[in-house]
Amino acid sequence: MYYRFDVNNSYEYVEAENKEQAEILLAEMIRDLKGDPTGLYGETIQATMREVSIDECIAEEELMRTLDLTRFYVQLHYDPNTLTIGEYGRVQKAIQDDPRTKWLMLKDLNGLKRQYLFLEKTCDLQKMPAAVYKETAKKLLLAIGSPEYEQIATNVCREYGKEEFRRQAEEDKTCPQNSDDSVI
Repeated sequence: MYYRFDVNNSYEYVEAENKEQAEILLAEMIRDLKGDPTGLYGETIQATMREVSIDECIAEEELMRTLDLTRFYVQLHYDPNTLTIGEYGRVQKAIQDDPRTKWLMLKDLNGLKRQYLFLEKTCDLQKMPAAVYKETAKKLLLAIGSPEYEQIATNVCREYGKEEFRRQAEEDKTCPQNSDDSVI
């Protein structure tokens, strides 16, 4: 059986053998939230529970992933400081209604994953700040197919590259290209 817990304006779906087990899980969640050191949930926790179908669980999770992907796409291609709510809504509608826009969004996501793999292969991630990792992957994705790509890759290899890649970037002034097309 599946249950939806609504707790202080957020929700979670859980699987439980029966209603009694679901009530125990909800009580544990409330206890954990009351002990949250951030105080984010406060002293009063409002919680409800209802039984749902697996189809409802799947539909809700698919909707959440679509919203996550929309945010990713907008952050990649638009300046959040100048994007209006109306423009965001139009982009969101285009993603929902236009198969090509949806495909471009998914293609960008896969491209970003390839850039993350490239950075993981060539860079010492213990030395690279998370913000640099994220921003560099984004810059690499947007520069694919341009001369700027090699410049970005070389600069990151020089600064954060693993020893063999950093040495090559300093000597050759280029970052090594991977023969595995799935990485670059």
